[in-house]
Amino acid sequence: MSQDPEQPLDPEHLEMLRRGVEGWNAWRTDNRKTVPCLLGADLVGANLSGANLRGANLAGADLSEANLSLANLNGAFLHDAKLSGANLRGANLSGADLSLASLSGATLSLANLTGADLSGADLMWVRLNGANLREANLTGANLKANLSGVKAASANLSEANLSEANLAGAFLYDAKLSGADLGGADLSEANLGKANLSRADLHDAKLSGADLASANLVEANLSQADLAGADLSGGDLTGADLTGADLSGADLMWVRLNGAKLRGASLNGAKLTGANLSDADLTGAQLSGAHLDRADLTGARLNLRRARLEGASFAGAKLSGIVEELSLPRPAAAPELGEETLPRPAAEPRPERGTPPGAELGTPPGAAEVGEDDDP
Repeated sequence: MSQDPEQPLDPEHLEMLRRGVEGWNAWRTDNRKTVPCLLGADLVGANLSGANLRGANLAGADLSEANLSLANLNGAFLHDAKLSGANLRGANLSGADLSLASLSGATLSLANLTGADLSGADLMWVRLNGANLREANLTGANLKANLSGVKAASANLSEANLSEANLAGAFLYDAKLSGADLGGADLSEANLGKANLSRADLHDAKLSGADLASANLVEANLSQADLAGADLSGGDLTGADLTGADLSGADLMWVRLNGAKLRGASLNGAKLTGANLSDADLTGAQLSGAHLDRADLTGARLNLRRARLEGASFAGAKLSGIVEELSLPRPAAAPELGEETLPRPAAEPRPERGTPPGAELGTPPGAAEVGEDDDP
């Protein structure tokens, strides 16, 4: 079945759909090769639950508040369609074109959006919990939404607006989120392993317990983010902004943090074994109980008068450039011959005031000195 985006609305198709889903589905079964043309159709508030709209041309159609739960919209053309407030719970939208569609306030819980094109779509306050967005394209989409538990492995969410979105427990493994706005989003316990979050805005985001292993966070904004207990092992955070972030107990083993901003960040109990922190700004950072064994801190900025380092370990770490600040113990210098090796003569006591001449040498008062009046 091939679609013609310019094909005009077929009044018969529209009338048949309006008569009811049962008759419509029977007609679709008998006319498998016919592509329903519902371009710009007015279907506001229509009950289309379970309807077979596979491959249908619904571009520009108004389906606001319509009931499309469990509907089959596989490969449907919904470009610029109006679906605000629509119920698409459990609907099959795999491979559908929803580019520039308006889905604000719609319910897409448990919907199948595998490979769907949602680029530029308005998904404000949409409910996507449990939906499958695997390999979907959400480039430039506006998603201030509930996506808790969403499955979006390998989905393209580049430049998408997900600020304050609920993505708790979401499966976003290998997802493309470069340049995405995730400010204030809830990504706690989310799986973002190997995800591309380069240049993404994650300020104030909740990422506690999240899996970010081997993720790309180059130049990402993670200021004030909650990353407590998160797994960032093997990730790339080169040049990332982690000012004031909470990384306590986080796994940062072998992570690249060179040139990163960690001013005032909490790294208490963090695992930083083998981490690259060269040229990183750790001014005011808290590192109590942190493991920095074999870490590279070459040229890093670390003000130890403010930093907390109780129990921190630096075994085998590269510290060139900050050795003076760390005040590490230096080997004792070998004493010069004649100073420390030879005993010094005892200091002579100073005479007290009023002491008669010679008393300081042990001469009794009044005794004549040899060579004056008496013979020896």
